[in-house]
Amino acid sequence: MYACSGPWFGVTCTSGIVTGLNLPSQSLTGNLPDALKWLVNLTSVKLNGNSFNGTLPPSWGSLTALTLLYLQNNALTGTLPAQYSNLQRLSQFYLASNQLTSTIPSVWASAGGMQVWKMHLF
Repeated sequence: MYACSGPWFGVTCTSGIVTGLNLPSQSLTGNLPDALKWLVNLTSVKLNGNSFNGTLPPSWGSLTALTLLYLQNNALTGTLPAQYSNLQRLSQFYLASNQLTSTIPSVWASAGGMQVWKMHLF
């Protein structure tokens, strides 16, 4: 557990715990940070509209409190990690406008009624 004593730009804290990252369109670059796996109370990650590249971190499959994951409009590549099937609370997963090469596993659509929005596969 990591104490949050903000206010920090783009960081949501609940009872002193980091529960959200809201950093869309901030010109962020590089790979998505593997270290987010330690923020196990995250319910919302909005990193859309940046310039993240590389693959989706398999370790984020441990973020089982996530309900929203917005990664659209980046430059992500590769396939969807099997570990993301652990994200049973995920209700919205935005991936449009990336260069991912896999399809959404059908088991995800039935897991918790997830709404997976447009995924471009090119």
